[in-house]
Amino acid sequence: MNRITRINSQQSGNFTETNNIITFRLPANTYDFSASYLELNTIIDGAVQTAANAGGGVPIYNPQLKWYDTEQTVNNISFVRRAQLSTTKHGVLEDVRRADILQKNLVNYTHANEEIDSLSYKNATQALDYNSTRGSMWREFTQSGSVASRRRQAPINIPMSQLVSLGKSSVFPLDKTMGGVLEIELQAGTGATGWAVATDISLPPVNAIVGTANPNAINDVPDPGAAGAAIGLADNPLILTLLYGATNTTNFPFWVGMNCKIEKTGGTGVLLAGAANVIITDISIADDGTVDLVFDQSICALANTQTLTGITITPIVPATEPTLKIVSANLVLKQLIAPPVVASSMSYTTFDTEEFSQAGSAQLNHTFRLPASCVNAILMLPDATGLSKLNALNNYRLSLDNIPIVNRSIDVAGGVRNQLHFDLLMRSFQKGGIELKNTTGVMRAQTGLLNSQRRGQNGGREDECIIIGAPCYQSDSSKLLQVNMNATGTTIVNLTVFKQLVRTIEF
Repeated sequence: MNRITRINSQQSGNFTETNNIITFRLPANTYDFSASYLELNTIIDGAVQTAANAGGGVPIYNPQLKWYDTEQTVNNISFVRRAQLSTTKHGVLEDVRRADILQKNLVNYTHANEEIDSLSYKNATQALDYNSTRGSMWREFTQSGSVASRRRQAPINIPMSQLVSLGKSSVFPLDKTMGGVLEIELQAGTGATGWAVATDISLPPVNAIVGTANPNAINDVPDPGAAGAAIGLADNPLILTLLYGATNTTNFPFWVGMNCKIEKTGGTGVLLAGAANVIITDISIADDGTVDLVFDQSICALANTQTLTGITITPIVPATEPTLKIVSANLVLKQLIAPPVVASSMSYTTFDTEEFSQAGSAQLNHTFRLPASCVNAILMLPDATGLSKLNALNNYRLSLDNIPIVNRSIDVAGGVRNQLHFDLLMRSFQKGGIELKNTTGVMRAQTGLLNSQRRGQNGGREDECIIIGAPCYQSDSSKLLQVNMNATGTTIVNLTVFKQLVRTIEF
């Protein structure tokens, strides 16, 4: 019988740009690292409602997490800048800098599109549904009744296999190394804005709830038959009709605490100023499929013979957006109680990282030194988000100790990568023991429209990613990798080289 061990970090939260190092001491046991993960416990705090015409209700906003305001869905490794694994007996086994850049770009090649879509439910960044809404994992929404919706804490989990290469090991005898330490440097925000710099929190719009294009339709408000009828309060709620039948709340876009504005296109009635800033306080769904919405203030005082037609409800962006906070961190390890016998040594690969940057230029010419034990190099062109985007790159050429790896320039202009690019990439992944499943080079976008989730396949270059492989060999001494790139415009700024090294540990 195996055991799940949860280890608290030595540092306490909240984690910020100055408090962004977390350390775990690993007891001397045998672990299945492939089933272990880092758990970041997070909250997204409340936002401030716009003060104008507020009715006094308590708003609960539905936050959508975006990474540096990019439209692409990125995996949770984006929160980790560096990971170091060391043991008492052997010292540092791995020290992977910019693990975020490495892993969130590799996933577009090591997983098929269907796998990426399937696993994305675990990501903090989520794609919207077809109605441009989604339920945030940081909120618990009440969609029937008057019980207030609430904010809640949610974990962001990062597999050990994405932190360090040894994280793929199903049996690692840490008892033979006298225990160890895992140190993580978080990708933190800067200044008073905290994590908002690294994670833009925005609110997805609820499409105008009218007509058959949406799951619900709003009834026109008829002649009240009496003067001064206060519409929107408990006595005269706003009434919706569920489009797909009685009690069908599939993709129902309203919740208790939703801050929204009411608008109309016709009718003789006049909306009150407060209709532009109301909060839903009660939702009642009848057996016949009608829905009563009650607000924190009246939206209209209809006189006799007056009506409202063409009503729409739209969520309001708050005066200040919420921010993400990491309140604590745990390492969840799978401990093997009766582990199998292991060999006296283990060989593995890890990554050494070198970052190069320049003022924006149409060319890049630089030489990188590769250690003697380097068997492969992976080149990426990260932007501010850490995503390696193709952008306006036209061609590149690679040489090893002045001998061309491919004896010609490799063309990728217009997003059309020639066969030499894929041949080099396959050789590189094979040399590094990395599984290659996907060569589309298209990142998944955070959108509810299926034809737009991978719109890079239809010519959107901003959604295309690129990884350049440079296979090499073990040698008696270090070797030099020469890189030459050409682009349209001054678009080449950053180049990150991940050098894959072979190492052996004796137990």
